[in-house]
Amino acid sequence: MLKLLLSCKPDKHATNQSGLTALDVAEQHNNRESIRILRGYFSPGVSNIKSKWEKQIVKYVAKASSIIFDDLDNISSDDRNALLVVLGLLLTGTYQATLSPPGGVWQGDYTELPKTSTDREVGTSVLEPSDFLLFYIPTYVVFMVTFFLTLALLKTFPHGFKKTIQVLLAFFAICFDQSIFFIAPIGFASKVIEVFALLFFVLTLVLFFSDRVSKPIVAILGCWLTPSDLFDFVEVYTPEGDTLFLRSVIDGCWLFLFLKDDFWEGTIIVIGCCSYNITYNVSYEAPHVRLEVTQSLMVLGCWFFLYLCRFCFKQCYQR
Repeated sequence: MLKLLLSCKPDKHATNQSGLTALDVAEQHNNRESIRILRGYFSPGVSNIKSKWEKQIVKYVAKASSIIFDDLDNISSDDRNALLVVLGLLLTGTYQATLSPPGGVWQGDYTELPKTSTDREVGTSVLEPSDFLLFYIPTYVVFMVTFFLTLALLKTFPHGFKKTIQVLLAFFAICFDQSIFFIAPIGFASKVIEVFALLFFVLTLVLFFSDRVSKPIVAILGCWLTPSDLFDFVEVYTPEGDTLFLRSVIDGCWLFLFLKDDFWEGTIIVIGCCSYNITYNVSYEAPHVRLEVTQSLMVLGCWFFLYLCRFCFKQCYQR
């Protein structure tokens, strides 16, 4: 119906009594199909390029999602509530397991351990890396499956309530991931945990394209695992200072591309993430604290600069 109306070539800048365009109304109701069609009408050149790969992604993701989650969409409300209780217990149990590693963690302070010690850092697990992974990989898998099933069961809830719960679950997932990362033996085990964190984020993106999670939850998780974190796997060969500017640009551009249509939500998330990083690095007294603070400020600056460029482009296009 919307495509039929647009074929009559109406005034795309016409507004209703509240001063909202058709695109503004669609965005208020979070109707993604209508938003995609209207954006194509407002900027057809860009949309035609974007829609080709977007349609392919949505097609395959929706197909995989229907195979996994169709049964969950058709269950009764009583069964849904019972499943949410069970999943809540599983989330609680797996999170508690991360806080109580078998054998405990190395005790003491940094002055008590030899300066050459690399495998007995205070606060890390006493387990060997292989034993640590043998326990925590299944724990991580159980948490991921439970987390995504919980998100899938929230699909039928009211939009505002569902969005709030998803944001809270995103922070809960970050706490889970960080709790494992902090106690993981340094070296190979910590790198494996980083790979699982990346997998966690990718699966969240898949759920987003299948219309089961909102942008804020993906953005919040992405702030803790953006594409620039891949530099951590080659930090032995590349000094931190040499990648600072590139990391900042990647973080800012990635967040802009994902949240460019939600200025206020995106700004709140970016400022929150940068504030957290600055506070953490200052309180931790990191050896390169100035570089870390500069990186956070550069991400924030990149976000506002790209949004300013987008605003100027839209003004020129409308004229």
